[in-house]
Amino acid sequence: MDPTPLRIVGTALAVVAVAVAVGSNLGTLHYVWLVVFPFVIGVLVAGQSMANGIVRAAAQSAIASTFINFVVGTTILVVAAAVSVVVSGWPTNWPSSPWYYIGGIVGTIFIAVAAMLVRTAGVLLLSMSNVAGQLIAAVAFEAGIPLADGLTPGLIAGSAISLLAVVIAALPSRATAN
Repeated sequence: MDPTPLRIVGTALAVVAVAVAVGSNLGTLHYVWLVVFPFVIGVLVAGQSMANGIVRAAAQSAIASTFINFVVGTTILVVAAAVSVVVSGWPTNWPSSPWYYIGGIVGTIFIAVAAMLVRTAGVLLLSMSNVAGQLIAAVAFEAGIPLADGLTPGLIAGSAISLLAVVIAALPSRATAN
């Protein structure tokens, strides 16, 4: 999909949304890294979505791209776990809450759904929707189970702006509407 004016405006609004949502916490270098690191990860996730869409189209199956992600992710986690065991030793206690163990299943489902959606939505809209969904979920979690700062005006405003950004980017341009 070509970069239409609406997509450019939507993208700019998405960046503003994240800045507004975390802006009040950017006073120290510690918080700056909390924005820079997710930004870099977001760029990598967008690249992963693109690659998943290509694999899905070539294989004509979301299962193929999901399986490749699972194998690569599992390999990286096994290597990271081995390094952790060598450096820190074997864990003496394992987390008892079952919620800590569902990440792999949820991640696999997420990758499969994203691989199916990227072909029709495109990488930009899918990535923007992910960010909007994460911010809206953050509002819901902070309202129900406040963690650090709780529900802030910046978080609420950033979430609303991110949703508006997705809507604007999803609007058809005049060139494609005719």
